[in-house]
Amino acid sequence: MPCMLNKHYSKIQDKVSDIIIQKAWTFIEEANRGESDLAKKYGEVDEDSIPIITVVADGAWCKRSHKTNYAASSGVTTEKEFLDSLCHRTSVDLEAIERKTVA
Repeated sequence: MPCMLNKHYSKIQDKVSDIIIQKAWTFIEEANRGESDLAKKYGEVDEDSIPIITVVADGAWCKRSHKTNYAASSGVTTEKEFLDSLCHRTSVDLEAIERKTVA
């Protein structure tokens, strides 16, 4: 593989990053619609008919590897205050939000 100038590499990296971000948002929106449809199907909606989607987090994370360390051990926390700060009950329905903001 021939050498690449840093400027050229940065341009390619920016393009690839944009594509990855765009795809990630597409998957997130598709997953949101799926969760929203399931919540509606099972009647899990609030008084404004906005689906209530429960998010569960276990407080675990994967250790990042740097340089020659290829470890992938995970860490776990049971600190109630920490978990409480991360866990929120959220209701997100893109269509309902769009209807409210467009109307």
